[in-house]
Amino acid sequence: MIQNKATLKLALAILLSLALCPSTESARGEQFQINLLGGSVITIETTDQSIDWTDVLDDGTMEQRSVKLSEIKELVLSNSPASKQVAKIRTYLAQLSSPDYLQRNEAESQLAQPEMGGRFLSIIKAEAEHPQMEVRYRVQRILEELEDSESDIVNEFDFLTLKDGTTFSGDAGSFRLDGNYRGQPVSLSREELKLIALTSPPPIKEIETESVDIQLFQQHEKEFYKANSQTIIDFETSPAGGELARNTDVSDVFIPYGVLLGTEKAGHVGISGFGFKYPNVPPKNNSVCVFETAGGYARRFKGVLEMRFCLPNQRSVAAGVLELGVFIARVDHSRDFIMEAYNSDGQLLGSVEASDQDCVFLGIKSTEPIAFIRILANPYLYRTSRKIDEDFAIDSLCFSKPVAIVNPANPAKAAGVEIVRLTNGDLLEGTIAEISDQNVSIDVSAINRKVVVPMAEVKTIRFDNALVPSKPG
Repeated sequence: MIQNKATLKLALAILLSLALCPSTESARGEQFQINLLGGSVITIETTDQSIDWTDVLDDGTMEQRSVKLSEIKELVLSNSPASKQVAKIRTYLAQLSSPDYLQRNEAESQLAQPEMGGRFLSIIKAEAEHPQMEVRYRVQRILEELEDSESDIVNEFDFLTLKDGTTFSGDAGSFRLDGNYRGQPVSLSREELKLIALTSPPPIKEIETESVDIQLFQQHEKEFYKANSQTIIDFETSPAGGELARNTDVSDVFIPYGVLLGTEKAGHVGISGFGFKYPNVPPKNNSVCVFETAGGYARRFKGVLEMRFCLPNQRSVAAGVLELGVFIARVDHSRDFIMEAYNSDGQLLGSVEASDQDCVFLGIKSTEPIAFIRILANPYLYRTSRKIDEDFAIDSLCFSKPVAIVNPANPAKAAGVEIVRLTNGDLLEGTIAEISDQNVSIDVSAINRKVVVPMAEVKTIRFDNALVPSKPG
């Protein structure tokens, strides 16, 4: 038994390569892969149970139904159940006609806040014909203030997809998910969950032998843009249709589309007026660049621009894309930038280098979901005598529909956090207790339990911020 953590990392590659093929015991019940709020992902076997689902319609009408777990293909859970939000909105709307002047003012103030009233404009608009003149007047002022607001609001609904393909937005309410994980009973509350997805893992041999196909693009090809299957962001307007002003921080603005923008240092990604000129592509007014904060002032264009993906309107559920393209414009010199694409393990899938033009198109297609993108000054040119231009902006970002992925937490976020990924897609985050040539034992914080996994089922281990693959070298 290996118990000294100083030697674990050295032994992992050897142990993983000695793993035997696991047994193919068939599941006795339906299996769902569960993304836990704490970071781990587990596949549990469930018995059939029902969830009290509430449809929330555009006018705020709520219709309740009972949905069996056996009917569900996927359930994405928000941090704030929609029915509770609607109940608050209705309370404040009723308060607009209160005999108490202070209560009426308080209700108007609350409803005029984008994070409150902005989520359900249709419900507020339904009160525009209220019989009381003062209520109509206040509703009109609320709507004007919300529509003039520059804040983009993400509607925090739960999203339900049934096996027959029908989808609903609403509220799954409070419930507990009961089942078995690796032969032991487990009971999880709604507050501990981010995503419930029906799973049918492919045979492990297929996972081990499947290769990742990567295609890189250095020129704009019309077929790369697919209007019916890709999201295209030109940075001219927000998802809600509002105009984006110069210098606006857009790090979180495009969450409704499933993308988050950022930079590795202090600062943000913001709207720039730098113009783009590219053959056969109409110029736009806006682009985006990195606004670094250094020494009390903002530096534009210089830095590393990052993109991460999530399910649309669901920031907490990590996602990946299979296709991504973007235009990059240099501020001074050409051929000075690269785009890197990473998978959910933080492994580099591929990188594509800019060509010798003022404005270039870079694209990548992958059979494995791209979880993370970095755009930066080309580090491979630093050893030449050529002058390097680190200033750049991007425009006309396009990407395929984001799909939920198992995304390990960044080990740098919490000291001592280690991650074991299994061949069936499960991800166990916690503290590794022991490793032998047969098993890995890890204390999983999300379920407060020690889990012992046969080495044959382990795909990768992230230990001391280093990733050890299932096939050494």
